[in-house]
Amino acid sequence: MFYDQKLERILELLELAPYWSSKDLSKRLTISRSTVQRCLEDLHRSGRVRRIHGGVGRINASLSRPIPLDERSQTDISAKRAIGQTALRFIGTGGYVYLDAGTTVLPLAQRLNKLRHGSIHFITNDVAIALTLARQELNHTLLSGRIHPVTQTISGPVSVSQITEYHFDVCFISADGIGAEYGITCSLNDEACLKRQAMRQSVCKVLLASSGKWERRLGSRIGSLENFDMFITEKATPSEKRACRGKGVTLVLADDTETGKSSNGGKSKYTGNRKN
Repeated sequence: MFYDQKLERILELLELAPYWSSKDLSKRLTISRSTVQRCLEDLHRSGRVRRIHGGVGRINASLSRPIPLDERSQTDISAKRAIGQTALRFIGTGGYVYLDAGTTVLPLAQRLNKLRHGSIHFITNDVAIALTLARQELNHTLLSGRIHPVTQTISGPVSVSQITEYHFDVCFISADGIGAEYGITCSLNDEACLKRQAMRQSVCKVLLASSGKWERRLGSRIGSLENFDMFITEKATPSEKRACRGKGVTLVLADDTETGKSSNGGKSKYTGNRKN
């Protein structure tokens, strides 16, 4: 078991029970007590668990518990549709495109069509997105690996290794939390590792996230805002705009799916500086 997998497994166990002793974790994971202590210290430093004498406790359910697919799909529906509609403009007519897992990226996949995008090869780790691409008869590859029982997405060392075989023209990455200081985060460590690798393999890196994710911090760090070329969201606060300008990130306010207007009442626009 890789080190990142040990961290992820401890967080999964904390979903089942709010407290685990180091001894019990050692037995459950079949690893040494010293390795357990190192894992707990790293998780504690990252703010994901609470150290308790002799073990570890859940610091906050929202920091370790991934949100089920059904629950995620019912939040910020109009914002996600607008973001997907706008993101469609940044897909070309050929090459390789990575579609990250998540209900913010899914609306983008739903707007693809064989006539315009039939020469593109799409790579994804999201089962729902892969099914959408299959129904639309688009070229695609669903990465191999472990399917998470809650999120229904695929990640892990096998996925990370497989994705290194590709070089993407653009990747569309989702996130659970965004902040100018602590960066971009997601609830699952394995998925954070896969997102980072996808970004390394991509020429253009696009962050897709609704405005409710701003100044939230959950789970594992994906990277910093400046690691992205573009950030597409449905509306932006002054602090978001300042952060994007300061980090040299192009901020795109999404168009409403039906009206072609941005969801903050004005026309779609770009702010910030596109990276070269």
